[in-house]
Amino acid sequence: MRSESDVATSWGERRAPRLGELLHRLVSEIGELIDQRITLLRLELKEQVSTAVRDLVLVLLGAVLATLGMLRAPRHARRRPSAGASEPAGETLEEERGSSSTVDAETSRRDEKNTQR
Repeated sequence: MRSESDVATSWGERRAPRLGELLHRLVSEIGELIDQRITLLRLELKEQVSTAVRDLVLVLLGAVLATLGMLRAPRHARRRPSAGASEPAGETLEEERGSSSTVDAETSRRDEKNTQR
């Protein structure tokens, strides 16, 4: 495809492009470059936002599952805070006392004492 700057003269010679033609081409190409950069920026931004949203959903899902796990855990299986250095850390009430029925009986007795006070 021939541009205006490549037009042959009547003697068969090619003329050099004029300054106005060069500036017009330069401005046109700079405009195309800016459009391409904006399109690329939009695509990259859209990808980063979708990745951030996906990661946030996964974190929230993990938090919900952890909360549900804590709420559904039987009371006797939860770890009690250690009262002293002599008690093994992380021992559950069931392991310490033997069975869940013993734990329930002792809890009932403790509750009765608290209500009598």
